[in-house]
Amino acid sequence: MAGLADYAYADRGDPAGVPYLEWHTASMSAGDLSYLAGLPFAHRLKADGQAFHFVHGTPRAIAGYVLPGLPADRVTAEIAGTAADWVVMGHTHRQYYFKHDGMRLVNAGAVGFSLDRDWRAAYALLDTADGSVTMARVEYDLEAVVALARQRRFCFSPDWYREALRAGWWDKVPWNERPAVDAATVGPAGSVDESKPGMTSGNRRKESAQ
Repeated sequence: MAGLADYAYADRGDPAGVPYLEWHTASMSAGDLSYLAGLPFAHRLKADGQAFHFVHGTPRAIAGYVLPGLPADRVTAEIAGTAADWVVMGHTHRQYYFKHDGMRLVNAGAVGFSLDRDWRAAYALLDTADGSVTMARVEYDLEAVVALARQRRFCFSPDWYREALRAGWWDKVPWNERPAVDAATVGPAGSVDESKPGMTSGNRRKESAQ
């Protein structure tokens, strides 16, 4: 099943303006990109007589989202026409579970970058026997992740990345302003400050695509 960035990597459209695209695609083979291009928008399965519909965003759009508290008509529009008992969605990096129009709507959260002010990795367990959902959180070695980001010359400032991971949140920054955010670790275009390893700014995404 395709994720949001997968669409951009495989040139299937870039609805969210995924930044620093070249940093990711540079480490992928033609086979990798071909695989991503072939991923379906949704995945469906049946278990214990119940139908499951999995999508990255919502059944309506790859970058769509549902959250508890949204107006009922907005939620209805996002899941309209979906024939399923369970709709499992993502995109928001926030856990939730509620029922709407006879369907159980679930977001398991994010394993790698939670955005609900809780830094821990998130997942969910669905019980088809009683219809319950258990939301779980697991601590992980955050500093090891940041160290790997430095080693791989991650496209974002590792220092910024650490703080965002730790906070379980990041303030949205327009992509054309990201160079200032990453300036602490990234030197002039095409160079790297080796005392503060980061991704070369020559690999930043072209401004024309921002």
